[in-house]
Amino acid sequence: MNKILLTVSAFIAIACASSCQDETSYTPQITAMQDSIFKAYPATVAAIHINVENKTKLRIVLGGEQLYKSTADERQKMANDLGMMAVRIFGKDSYLHTGALVLTKDEHNTSDAPTDGVTSGINIDSLKKQ
Repeated sequence: MNKILLTVSAFIAIACASSCQDETSYTPQITAMQDSIFKAYPATVAAIHINVENKTKLRIVLGGEQLYKSTADERQKMANDLGMMAVRIFGKDSYLHTGALVLTKDEHNTSDAPTDGVTSGINIDSLKKQ
């Protein structure tokens, strides 16, 4: 009986490892992404909030006065750079397809949608092909 139970448990674990990738399974990647962002932008990022919505949408909210004042071109370059970072950290086989970079001047932000947020899109599918 124990062998059957162990076999069934192993089968469920293997099946889930390949198909049960949900928001909670992204916790290590989100933590790695936060660490990488702080290392890449140490003087400008004061707050980071990262969320994966519906397994397919990455939302990165960064708080910092200097970031908030950046131009549209600078924001889009940063969005693309963070998208490439996400592809490297989450993997090309992740369920992520799109994303958004939201900048706020609130250096203590913990919201997914800050009222003063300025958003730039991230096309993760396109970046996976590079």
